[in-house]
Amino acid sequence: MSAGPVYSRRAALAAVEIRNRQNVTVQAVPVPWIYAASPGGPAGPAGPQGMPGEPGPPGQGLPGPPGPPGQDGSPGAAGQPGTPGTNGTNGAPGTNGTNGRTILSGTTNPTATVPAGQAQGDFYINTATNTLFGPRGASSWPSGVSLTGPQGPAGAAATIPDTYPRGRLAQVVSTANSAMAGNNSEQTWLTAPSFNTGGGRRVRASFQSFMGSAAANELGGLRLYDGTTMLTQVTTRFTAGGGGGQITVGGFWQGVPASGSRTFTLRVFTTTVGTGTTGIHNASYPAQLVIEDIGT
Repeated sequence: MSAGPVYSRRAALAAVEIRNRQNVTVQAVPVPWIYAASPGGPAGPAGPQGMPGEPGPPGQGLPGPPGPPGQDGSPGAAGQPGTPGTNGTNGAPGTNGTNGRTILSGTTNPTATVPAGQAQGDFYINTATNTLFGPRGASSWPSGVSLTGPQGPAGAAATIPDTYPRGRLAQVVSTANSAMAGNNSEQTWLTAPSFNTGGGRRVRASFQSFMGSAAANELGGLRLYDGTTMLTQVTTRFTAGGGGGQITVGGFWQGVPASGSRTFTLRVFTTTVGTGTTGIHNASYPAQLVIEDIGT
């Protein structure tokens, strides 16, 4: 058998590097012996497998990049209310305001001493003359200003609107005798106060008088006029003269007069019949003319 290779044992110390994937040394392990073979004969058979070495320490890689932000979590439950704080201290009282102004009054003009209790800035009204004074100065009053305006113009004549309540518009009563001599003539007896109409209102005029004739068979009576327009008449025949022929004559008219101011009159008239005098009004029985609004 030929001689094998000569091995020499070198007392040297080597190091083994263990690297991770990033080629970074993580630990060095000392190796006590290294054997070197000198050239020699052929290699001998493989020796038995050696015992496994001790596990090396765990490796540690570099930190990875930061991950994306996570989703927001659901809101937490509401916290309990805090305890109430203590009340603050009261503030200091404010200063008093300035006195207000007073409106005084009396039936004479004010002076430096009348009325009593007057002060600068006050006003005063003389109620007898409706004159305003003020504001008062430090020691005296200024001239007064009248509170009464000038006389206004006269108002227009009143009219009767559609909503005007029903009622009497005019009335006249007389107890004076009214005599009229001759035939076929007339004489104004009663004149009612003027009134205004309008809005299509209806008017009723009623009249009556106690009349007599000096002669029998006299024919006459009463006529109602609106201005110069006759509205109606009542005619009667006096069958006897003197006191025996006295009678009451009356009548009425109703309609819609022209708008504006109206004046109604009552007239006594006679005709050509007879020769006596008619239209004698007995003072014991008053004659009257009444005009009333009776609505639309």
